[in-house]
Amino acid sequence: MLLAIDTGNTHTKLGVINDNGRILNVFRLQTNEHRTEYEYAADMYRILKLGGINPKSITGSIISTVVPSLTGTLKKAVYMITGLDAMIVGAGLRTGLDIRLDDPGTIAPDFVCTAVAAKEMYPLPAFIISMGTATTVTVVDDKGVYRGGVIYAGVGISLEALVKGTSLLPNISIEPPKKAVA
Repeated sequence: MLLAIDTGNTHTKLGVINDNGRILNVFRLQTNEHRTEYEYAADMYRILKLGGINPKSITGSIISTVVPSLTGTLKKAVYMITGLDAMIVGAGLRTGLDIRLDDPGTIAPDFVCTAVAAKEMYPLPAFIISMGTATTVTVVDDKGVYRGGVIYAGVGISLEALVKGTSLLPNISIEPPKKAVA
């Protein structure tokens, strides 16, 4: 089984994938740069066990993080619970993705993962939007070449800025409305 870790600015997701590529479970933790590898390891261990996954049954692990200060912490935490060295998504990792940028080493790990997933799972070309703390747009052309991406403020950050910067707009919660039109 593979333990895939996706660390964003707000949440860290743990995905457990079986040998056939099927996602067995996804768990979510809050991302916190101040936590130690022991704290992350303890939480990962407990969450996996609660989900019926024996951490020792993990045979491989990969980490993608947009919080570089947590890379080493997460790698140590994975080692503590599995005894394995996790692969890190970043410059030098061979993914099979053709990246056509002046400096391919500057592409963020989340863009790499999104582009590889789109290439493997969907017809191309693909225009992928990911809405988290930041909103990202990734473009993969019809030949499977990564053509670029854009990152901008996410919905929550944008709403917060609008409320602070305007007099009449109230602070509202972001949730689906009961009806699309009143």
